[in-house]
Amino acid sequence: MRFAFEAVKDPPGGGSFFIRPPNLTKIEQPKDVGRPGTEARYGLIGAMLCVCAFFLLVEGCNRQPTDSSSETRIGTTTLTKEQFRNWLREQRSSIKWSKPSERANLDPAVLHRSLQLGRQFLLSNQKRAGNFNYTYNFVTHKIEPGDDGVRQAGALWGLSLLHLYQPGTDTRTALERGINFFLTHSQSSVPDQKTIAVSYLDERESRTGAVALSALALIEFLRSAEAFPLSTDYQKKVKESLDGYLQHLQFMRLTNGHFADTWSFSAKARTQRFNPYSDGEGLLCFVKAAKYLGYTNLVPVIKDSAWRMAADYTAAQWTTERDSDLTKGFFQWSCMAFAELRDVAWGEAVLADDYLLLMGWWMVHVHDVLGRTRNTAYAFEGLIPSYGAAMRAGDTTAQQELRTVISEGLARLTAWQVGGPLNDNKFLAAHPTSDPRAVGGVMNSKSDETLRIDVTQHQMHAVLMALEEMSRRTADLHQGLADDLQTRQ
Repeated sequence: MRFAFEAVKDPPGGGSFFIRPPNLTKIEQPKDVGRPGTEARYGLIGAMLCVCAFFLLVEGCNRQPTDSSSETRIGTTTLTKEQFRNWLREQRSSIKWSKPSERANLDPAVLHRSLQLGRQFLLSNQKRAGNFNYTYNFVTHKIEPGDDGVRQAGALWGLSLLHLYQPGTDTRTALERGINFFLTHSQSSVPDQKTIAVSYLDERESRTGAVALSALALIEFLRSAEAFPLSTDYQKKVKESLDGYLQHLQFMRLTNGHFADTWSFSAKARTQRFNPYSDGEGLLCFVKAAKYLGYTNLVPVIKDSAWRMAADYTAAQWTTERDSDLTKGFFQWSCMAFAELRDVAWGEAVLADDYLLLMGWWMVHVHDVLGRTRNTAYAFEGLIPSYGAAMRAGDTTAQQELRTVISEGLARLTAWQVGGPLNDNKFLAAHPTSDPRAVGGVMNSKSDETLRIDVTQHQMHAVLMALEEMSRRTADLHQGLADDLQTRQ
């Protein structure tokens, strides 16, 4: 579920599970814009107070800011970067990992087979226009109503990652078709600026997540050009489009470091709302653009926004609710972003690894990822970078628990893949199919007959990340053995 971050309840009485960070601002209630019945809340208060409150609310309702001078800070902290760094270190030092009773390992061959099937599912469900079948019922063999522009853009990004990992003519053709679709459904946004924003199927508003994920697809596509060259003209077209998306995202950035989540084409204005999904997607997009394609103008923005967002979705939330939906929404995007950040000259490795380890522990011990009954592939997109941080830190207990959780979790989810390599799901056994629009798709629960495009996309990305991590660790092991042998000689 995606939602705007507009308000968080004032903290109730009593203590909190996590250490309370210093200097938290009181969370402000945003002004209601066009929502009827707001003044009725004051009906039981004295008549004069009611009248005053009414006029104050009317003034707020009529105020629709479009520039940074009137932005409202919602649910943010007044922690400095150094205070947040210290808070992270204190939190990390206080957590305790559990040592698993048995060591779980997932067969790379199983993951490779699952990835190939998921790849084929994405290709089989792309429409001629370039977007994807959003939800397919593999029992009734019908495409169900409903669509989501952000998740469609996410599916395109997923396809671009698969192409980057294993370039092929089929993925190249599908990517070009998808990219052309989204560029066709993009239009100029900020007046007098070279900005473009996604207008999915001519929607009147552009969601920041759709722009960020479309830009990420272009970033991965341009990265893949080294192995699968593009024509000069097409590469220029893609690069210019990426410039337009990135400039739009820069304009969407609020003074509190977050991204406005929506742009109105008719009003030519950004909203003042922000949410953890579009924040994380925008941050990851900026980090990858700067790291892999040389958009160094984004570095100051990244360095300012990354820690502020992280503080707002952890320290500011955990004083009231340790298993915050806002933390969950930011989780995998921020973990992927911080993992990319840690090994660049302008990144901060210590802060990044502290954050990754704390978030990995939170996902396992607070959010209880293995106790969830729905598809949790999103979690493993964040837990795998956390495992990498545990390896770098030499924290063997964290490594063991994270490896076990990742192995158990991905094994369970792989069993939910139609026609997948693990055949121990009763619902799938009762509904066998060779339908090409179904095979390789992943259910959202252990008995869900619908296959949603984004569920499979997230899971295939997690599988790809797991394979890359396994390959990296194997390479490190081989290098270590070679170094040891050379030393002995």
